[in-house]
Formats: sequence, structure tokens, C-alpha cells
Amino acid sequence: MITSLSKHQVIKKYLDNSLCSWLLKNQLLKKGDSFKYASVMDVTTADLKTYFEEFGYPGLTISRKSVPTEPDGDEGETLWTLKNGVYTVWFIERGIPFTQFTTQSREEFEVFWKKGLLEAYEVKLNYLWEI
Repeated sequence: MITSLSKHQVIKKYLDNSLCSWLLKNQLLKKGDSFKYASVMDVTTADLKTYFEEFGYPGLTISRKSVPTEPDGDEGETLWTLKNGVYTVWFIERGIPFTQFTTQSREEFEVFWKKGLLEAYEVKLNYLWEI
């Protein structure tokens, strides 16, 4: 559907949460519309994976010095920590962090993080949104 932006530009707007506003501003969607981002963007999970492989996976591009040692996030957020050489992935629910995955292997952590991230974005891409 979107023709004036490249696929990478569309994905970037999607990831920084400015795509819906852009679609409304350019009258590609209007208030009351129901839509799926996958259809509007003509983007698949494979397209996202290609984008992430080229530009970095969200959450993995932060400096190791900036990685928290304790979970501190918002409701419904998935985050990771690194403490004493242990990578832990957390999910925050009702203000309480729950462990989803723990490993000492950087490689195992990255595989888990990338898989979970792509699954989450696949759900968001195919969810029926309403403006």
C-alpha cells in the first residue's frame, strides 16, 4: 500500500512508533479504519529479520556498559539484564519481573532474544488495529 517510502523507511517508522501518524497525515488511513500493519506496510516477518540483520536487533544494540544488572521496566515489557556474566530475560507483569530465560552464553542469549523479538513483532504485524 505505501509507495512513497522504501521498505526500510516504512519499517523504521513502524519501529519508532511514528508510522500510524504518518499514515493518517498522508491520508492512507483515517479515523475509524481497521487495519493490519503487515498488509498496510507489505512487510513480513522475514522482511523484519532482514532489516534487523542489517541495522541491529532492538535491545542488542546498546552498549554493554548500559545494560542494567537488575530488571527495571514498564508493565508488559520484556527486557534483559547482565549480572556476573549471566544473561537473564525478564517479563514485567503487575510491576513484578518474571524470569523467562537465563544463560551464561552470549550466543544462546542472542538466539533466544532474536527469536522472541521476531515472534512478538509477527503478532503485532498481523493484529487487527483500529484507529
